[in-house]
Amino acid sequence: MKRWKQISEHVVLSDQWLTLKAKTYCLPSGAQIEPYYVIEDKEWVHIVAVADDGCVVTVRQYRPAANAICIELPAGVVETGEDIGVAARRELREETGYTAKSMTLITSLWANPARQTNRVHVFLAESLKKAGALQLDVAEDIECGRASFDDLFSMAVAGSFSQSMHVASLAIVQAYLAIRP
Repeated sequence: MKRWKQISEHVVLSDQWLTLKAKTYCLPSGAQIEPYYVIEDKEWVHIVAVADDGCVVTVRQYRPAANAICIELPAGVVETGEDIGVAARRELREETGYTAKSMTLITSLWANPARQTNRVHVFLAESLKKAGALQLDVAEDIECGRASFDDLFSMAVAGSFSQSMHVASLAIVQAYLAIRP
């Protein structure tokens, strides 16, 4: 398998949220694709925060692109220059009011390698402690909850825990917990 050869690119949009580029590629077959849009986005973190009783801390919030209220894992953007572990701890504290004695990076996945340049870094947070009130960003309105792994997977099948990357992060952490020494 050969990589595509980039011929050109230009920035269509760039702001504090993302950069959208239109690129021209020459494929190994000789065919040319133009424009091929690529979104440059910041890295993300997902936190599977497991309480002492085995329940997972969840957040519920409105998502405008889907026009839906979603149940999710605590998650967020890694700020420019920020360590991913620091970002995971910050997001957990801001969105849930919890801190974790143990924060373990389980894996890093491409968010959507066909169109996006960023990855999502999946963390397991354990030994949770309530540290205070939520510290939300201006665009956030979050309600916290808790559910078992089984309940969350049942909710995924029913469509109420419906962010695919969050479901994948949950499954990976559940698999990790089943095999760790």
